Amino acid sequence: MDSGRTIILLASKALTPALKDFLQGFRERGPSLRVETPETLDALRAVVAQTRGRARVLSFLNGLIIPADILGALTLAPYNIHPGPPEYPGAHPESFAIWEGARRYGVTAHEMAARVDEGRIVALSRFDAPPMADRKSLSELTMREAIKVFAVLAAHCAETDAPMPPMPERWSGVKRTRKDFRALCRSFAETLPADRDRLRRACAEDLEETAAA
Repeated sequence: MDSGRTIILLASKALTPALKDFLQGFRERGPSLRVETPETLDALRAVVAQTRGRARVLSFLNGLIIPADILGALTLAPYNIHPGPPEYPGAHPESFAIWEGARRYGVTAHEMAARVDEGRIVALSRFDAPPMADRKSLSELTMREAIKVFAVLAAHCAETDAPMPPMPERWSGVKRTRKDFRALCRSFAETLPADRDRLRRACAEDLEETAAA
């Protein structure tokens, strides 16, 4: 392992300690590995500046959108683990997968790009979606698969500065936004009665359940 390797881990406060411990387990192969865990864009920008861009960003199911100036300052390919397959880019992929009745779901790891969920795909795990999955149960299954994908990326990033080889997979489907998700969850009154259970499973606590008069 090269000296001075830095991994910048972006994850939720709840998950950061365990993921950081996992990454630091690779120190037995090179004690110079550093793991930084900035919680804001300003803190991230400071770490990138301190390392002169020679740091690997590894984002795990994290909603922080990294602006172009930070991405441009990095000399190593940054990676994001997205909680959905390439067919579901953007926000709340699990909800739209449930609403559309997807039979297969997954987790996608990709290089970060200026436009969200458009970078080259470097790892992918697919699994069968339960027939009557709700948002919570599909998110739990996704988390299990995401941890497996994280382990693959962590091993690579801890041991080499070389980029991961891209897969032949490509992004597809409509890239949804938070605004699209809010619109879906407000559509109860316009939804056919036969489809309302599926809408409830897709939106859960965000559903605005007001039936038409």
